[in-house]
Amino acid sequence: MANRFCFLFCLGYFFVCKSLLCKVIHSDDQWSLRKLTKPKTPKVINVDWPSNEIDFFILNKLEKKGINAPLRAEKTPLNRRLSYTLVGLPPNKVILESSYLEAIDLLLASPHYGEKWGRHWMDIVRYADSNGLDENLAFAHAWRYRDYIIDAFNQDHPYDQFVREQIAGDLLSTGKPFAESTRLKIATGFLALGPKLLAEPDPVKMEMDMIDEQIDVIGQAFLGLTIACARCHDHMSDPISTDEYYKLAGILKSTRTMEKVTRPTRWFEHIISNPLDKNHYEKFQSLVSAQKALINAFKEQINAELLASGKIKKLPKNPVNIYSDAVKKELAIMENKLSEYEEMMPQLDYCHGVEDGNVTDLNTFL
Repeated sequence: MANRFCFLFCLGYFFVCKSLLCKVIHSDDQWSLRKLTKPKTPKVINVDWPSNEIDFFILNKLEKKGINAPLRAEKTPLNRRLSYTLVGLPPNKVILESSYLEAIDLLLASPHYGEKWGRHWMDIVRYADSNGLDENLAFAHAWRYRDYIIDAFNQDHPYDQFVREQIAGDLLSTGKPFAESTRLKIATGFLALGPKLLAEPDPVKMEMDMIDEQIDVIGQAFLGLTIACARCHDHMSDPISTDEYYKLAGILKSTRTMEKVTRPTRWFEHIISNPLDKNHYEKFQSLVSAQKALINAFKEQINAELLASGKIKKLPKNPVNIYSDAVKKELAIMENKLSEYEEMMPQLDYCHGVEDGNVTDLNTFL
């Protein structure tokens, strides 16, 4: 089974092949696979009212119901509505005094635009700061994916790029500059976040439930299809077979979402600290490990000397309590040094995400 680049190909397969199939069976139901069309604008009586093609459709419905078209809004209320629509906030003085087109440009350039409209994408991809199911554990780094979405909207990233990054960002990060590589890894939080049944005692079922949840959100977010229904049977309404479902599932089973699926479970996390911080961390990690080994060796030596002296027949639960003052002082110096190293060790930055795991194929037994 191939990696998630193949999944991107499969999305295209569903779009193209399934849309052709929809021409033969229940095509009216397959709204998400319909080809985009540009219908002819309907006729209206008040031809002076529409300012664009959409207005013709609105006015046509109004006239059929005997409703008069609304008067054009004045600049102040129009810009106020525009501000609430684009950024979800009341307009400031600059927006109110700008022309309509100038106000649009100003609001689209506002960082609040991504906050307002990124929120809708977060709803689609089941974003939350915690797992939300049986064991409602917090996603400590979920905010990084949230900020990725906001930034994508503010930077007006192309939608096809937006899709690729969230499904296979870690695979696209190879060879990229540090900042871009980090951004792409964060994008895969799309697959890592969401509700997971962490208390499931059967590790095989836990993993397959997690894969099913990932397939479900991919199908609904990018295709408008409930692919997950085909886990147990050929889809009742969408043209998706169980065999196709498990081909997709094999790709995600070959993807590492968790450090382990046995209890206690642990999320997989990308380290996204810059190389300098990583080097400092590794340096102090070595110093900490060496100091711990030195302390343990010192204690073992003192314990062995106590037993060899014949003063005690058996070491107490905490041998330090019977050490001499000189030994305790020497041990305290070593432990203080360990504390210094631990305090100086930099904290690494992490993000929730996925990466390629062991390639696994899934058979269909239904």
